[in-house]
Amino acid sequence: MLAQHRTARVSIYRHLHNRSSLICHSKGFGAETKAPQKQAPKEEEEEAAASTSSPTLSTDKDALALEALEARIRSRRKKVEAKVAVVAPAVDVATGKAPTSAESEMERAYLAFLSFYFLGVISLGLALAGSGFLPEDVDAWIQDKLYPSYSWIMLGFLGLSSLYGLYKTGKLPGQTQRQ
Repeated sequence: MLAQHRTARVSIYRHLHNRSSLICHSKGFGAETKAPQKQAPKEEEEEAAASTSSPTLSTDKDALALEALEARIRSRRKKVEAKVAVVAPAVDVATGKAPTSAESEMERAYLAFLSFYFLGVISLGLALAGSGFLPEDVDAWIQDKLYPSYSWIMLGFLGLSSLYGLYKTGKLPGQTQRQ
């Protein structure tokens, strides 16, 4: 289905390509506009052959042509290689050539904890906001149990995320600032 959509799109734009080639080959205002004679009859013959042949043969040709075009585009993409040999531990860790340090593993674990904590804060906030639409006994439980502790949960998240910000900027007591 997707290949048929792609091939249909190519056949729609084929006529636009012919018109744009007329504009590209124009010599300017007042000059004659001559279309390239070699390409136009060939494309018309292909269209006529495609219209007389069966639809499955046409879509197969178009699908193969589309695959060939995509393969050619992929082959043109160049891999970016560094022209200068960079000697940096962070680059080696990012590319997987060196193991991560214990400090970065702890930081990753702390960020994972903060992410789950944030999701908990959001879900509790949504539960508090939507408690009026829930049954009376659920609403009463949310108001009695969750509502009083939500402020402390929110303050805990703000405190932990602020500590992480101070750690990253190097402004915790006894911490040397990184360059």
